[in-house]
Amino acid sequence: MKPSRPQSGNIMTTPRQAYRIMQEQHFLVDQDAINSIVGRAGLNTSDTVLEIGGGTGKLSSEIASRCGRLIIVEKDRRLCALLTRKLAPVGNVSVVPGDALSVKLPAFDKIVANMPYSITMQFFERLVNEGRQLFDSAVLVLPYSLQKKITTGVDSEAFGLPSAFFFAFYETEVFLDIGRDSFSPPPRGRSSAVFFKPAGNSSMHAAARLVLRYMFKHRNMKVGNAITRSLWDGYAELGKRLTKKEAAVAANRILSGRESHLGDKVILRLSNMEYRDITAKLISWETASR
Repeated sequence: MKPSRPQSGNIMTTPRQAYRIMQEQHFLVDQDAINSIVGRAGLNTSDTVLEIGGGTGKLSSEIASRCGRLIIVEKDRRLCALLTRKLAPVGNVSVVPGDALSVKLPAFDKIVANMPYSITMQFFERLVNEGRQLFDSAVLVLPYSLQKKITTGVDSEAFGLPSAFFFAFYETEVFLDIGRDSFSPPPRGRSSAVFFKPAGNSSMHAAARLVLRYMFKHRNMKVGNAITRSLWDGYAELGKRLTKKEAAVAANRILSGRESHLGDKVILRLSNMEYRDITAKLISWETASR
């Protein structure tokens, strides 16, 4: 099942999506997997952790035992009541009833979650739109099909919109394969645990990531204009400066060749293959510019 294409500034959950989310209530019950996930998150008593979808609280209990404060956003009100009762004795847990795509989010340092995978892209786009993508780190449990789309390289045919989005904003590491029997009820296929951290100026392909970040934040612009503006306005983040003319020349160079028509396309309308083509061009340009 493909994650929804993000629409900047227009995030919502339809009745069909709500039903799908209900069907995605596969609660992680394998204690070894839980220990690995919470261990990789590197929690300490100064951390405020956000968990999307607390489920029955098995993962939540382990998170709460290792952090300063845990905030659980749970849409299912029956589970909210269960979590409140179960975790009340812990003392450092707040349960927030509501949809993670629209409820007011408090401040947090880290994310640890086995969230409904159909909202993963929309949730992270919400963080980007609100300027909240610079949290310390995140550990997510994802179905293998989505994990592959998010973490695959640009040389893979699976690379598309989700890959470009997460490449732009985050470095990722798949660190655990999780079998169906680790959940109740079991999902259709295997899952993965993925570690995320915001991509900084020292990250590999920092310039290509910067341009893509600008594109995702200005998705109503044409590709050529967005690349020019990102190089002109944003390149200073990398300690470099380009004049507007130099930025335009660089954008033309990036978009030259077989896919030169991409410069006139509106970012919002790009296909998965076009995201792959643009990312590959940005990486090639950055490599050649060193």
